Amino acid sequence: MRNRFLLFTFFLLPCFKLSGQCTSVKIETDAFDSTRVIYDKPINIGGLVTSNFEVEEGNKMVEEAKLLVTYAENDSIESFFLTLALMEWEYQVLEAGENVMLLLDNGSIVKLNTVEDRGTLDKKTNMRRYEAVCVLPIDLYYALAHFKTDKIRLQYKSGIKRTISLFTEQQKKFQQTIRCVGEAAGVMPVKP
Repeated sequence: MRNRFLLFTFFLLPCFKLSGQCTSVKIETDAFDSTRVIYDKPINIGGLVTSNFEVEEGNKMVEEAKLLVTYAENDSIESFFLTLALMEWEYQVLEAGENVMLLLDNGSIVKLNTVEDRGTLDKKTNMRRYEAVCVLPIDLYYALAHFKTDKIRLQYKSGIKRTISLFTEQQKKFQQTIRCVGEAAGVMPVKP
């Protein structure tokens, strides 16, 4: 009998390990308007770039960009959001519109709408920090849950295009974050 229990536990162990991949997801409810917000911790994407902040060894190295996936729900809104935060050496203006594009591993290009951002000065890096906050429609959410993201492009008002390539491990983390936030929101896994 004891051997059967151990064998049963051994087969269930991988199932519990799989669901444990979403332990960093947080769920908060706003006390004022009851908006429920679900998010995972930000993911560093791209490589390291030199900042405008000098230290004894030279310029300080910082992450190229970060991604944050969130889900918000209240009486009038229910949507996923993708926030791309990146550092720039020069002042730019990010216009509202389809200025963020994702290249998926199946070759598809997904265009996302963003709000205007003029950046803020980050005193730790002496660079400007820009945040592209994009609404992620549910059909695009499922595309990102199914396909990995190879590259992300952001276009500024000046015409400058910034492309960030995701390394293999970053692609996996991004896809896992998409799935975990969706699972906490109740849209994953898809059931027929």
